[in-house]
Amino acid sequence: TDDEAHVVQFLTAMPAKNEIERAVRLRERVTSILRLLLAAIGKTPHLLLFDDVHEFDYMSRMFVDRLVSVARGFPLKIIVTSETPHIQPGELGQSMILTRLDDDLIAPLVLRNLKVANEESYHNHAFTLCQSAMGLPLHVSEGIHLLLEGGVELSSNLSDIIQTRLRRLPPKAMRLLQLSTCYGDEIPLSLLHAAEGLNDAFQEALRVLIKRGFLQQADAEHVRLRHPVYARMIPAQITASVRLDFHAIILDYLEGENGPCHLMARHALAAGMLEQAVPHLECSGNVCEEDLDDYSAVENYKQAYDIIKIATLHGQELAHFAQLSARLGDLYRFTGQIASAEEVLKEGLLVCEDSPSEEAVILSSLARLTMNSLKDEERAGTLINRATRKARESSDPALLYRVYFDLSTIELARKRFSQGALMLREGLKVVSSLSNSPMSFWRLFLRLAEFEFQAGQQEEAVRILMNALSVGETTLAELPKGRIHYMLGQFFLRMGRPHDAEPHMQKAVEYLQNIGDRQGAAEASLTIAESPTQDRERYLDRAMYLSMQIGWKQGLEKVESLRHPTGKKPN
Repeated sequence: TDDEAHVVQFLTAMPAKNEIERAVRLRERVTSILRLLLAAIGKTPHLLLFDDVHEFDYMSRMFVDRLVSVARGFPLKIIVTSETPHIQPGELGQSMILTRLDDDLIAPLVLRNLKVANEESYHNHAFTLCQSAMGLPLHVSEGIHLLLEGGVELSSNLSDIIQTRLRRLPPKAMRLLQLSTCYGDEIPLSLLHAAEGLNDAFQEALRVLIKRGFLQQADAEHVRLRHPVYARMIPAQITASVRLDFHAIILDYLEGENGPCHLMARHALAAGMLEQAVPHLECSGNVCEEDLDDYSAVENYKQAYDIIKIATLHGQELAHFAQLSARLGDLYRFTGQIASAEEVLKEGLLVCEDSPSEEAVILSSLARLTMNSLKDEERAGTLINRATRKARESSDPALLYRVYFDLSTIELARKRFSQGALMLREGLKVVSSLSNSPMSFWRLFLRLAEFEFQAGQQEEAVRILMNALSVGETTLAELPKGRIHYMLGQFFLRMGRPHDAEPHMQKAVEYLQNIGDRQGAAEASLTIAESPTQDRERYLDRAMYLSMQIGWKQGLEKVESLRHPTGKKPN
């Protein structure tokens, strides 16, 4: 199906088979997962709970937003919890801020949990707890645990109650709990075994923690903290040296288990092992990029950047710092953090005298930033020319492609079509001379054709694309074929040759749908339908089908306007 490839790639974390643009891949992946979920729901009523959405990654938040927007008409209720309102009240739903419990609710709750409703002393404790808790559910819960454990020191301070409970723990159980809270909310038992040994004392300590409500069994291999507050409060009470030791133990365990990069990075930082944290931070940033979460990638690379920046003050890690500057600067630019992007790129530029490749990337990124955000065409042109000169010193095809693609973007924006075509031809000649051209090399031919067409050389533009198709008939993947056919169709339409355009748009629809760009395929179908064609209704049907699949409102509206240009539907 149209959704299968996107869903399988997401569930298996398989690399993409084609270099489909990130924005397209994100849009299509979210759409496919959404369609899979709604198909699974069918006609059966469901309640979905998304807890702590403020901690979700970018794609997950985007998915929740899309789900909420299309849920109407399905037997589906959605609950979203967040530290701040994630969904604004309105037609789609309601927003509720959780407040304190009433005393009338707390008293019977306390007595029922203590199971001694007839004993006067516990009635007194219930009254005291109601007064001290002031309606806070966690305060009530901790107070009940304290009473069940034989304590009577009911404080009006939640922290005091938790500290009292902790002091009543046996030493072995206390150490086990401290290690657990340093790890996080869900702890692998294998970590606790490795750190404390698998013996009777360990089993007894674990039993005590579960019985007293600090831990609960998640599954056969994990235990879970009963409340996230323990992970915030308990480590803060541990002496710094002991806390560092705990995080070092956890890091050693994770590295032995080849654990997730983000966890190794977190515990390396918490253990004070800054140099050891850097590769884990970079690995985590790379994983976030692959997961289409540029915002989380920024956080990881920024921490690595700050650590390596210290080393540069002593003349060390200069090339590494330049690499991080280039990568972080690009991500800041992609996420719209313009001031941060400029600062990071300029700092990287100061240390890359001996790294021409990184200097070329930084200059190229600065040029894009200057052109798109700072609107300084002349400076952007100067920067990209410097980047081009530096890139020519390299034999790295990916670098050359990157710089010349950025150059083409800037020259298009400056409307310097003839000059841009000339410079791009030079770049194509350089890249073509290398034995291993990058996968995205075909995009430079698209840009060159666009330059020539805008410069008035329409037949030359068509020839460039036709040559690209003929030369790459057996080697080009479906994505470049789809994009090239789409551009050829557009060129022919702008040249007043709709009959020549139609077969190329047909192929574009086929290829783009095959690679998973349903919106692109719908746009191509609509483009044909707008031109003189005998199969207008067939293309409108295809555009409607694809637009309905992905919930593309503008596409559906365009179909409607083309079918009923007067705005009136037939009776």
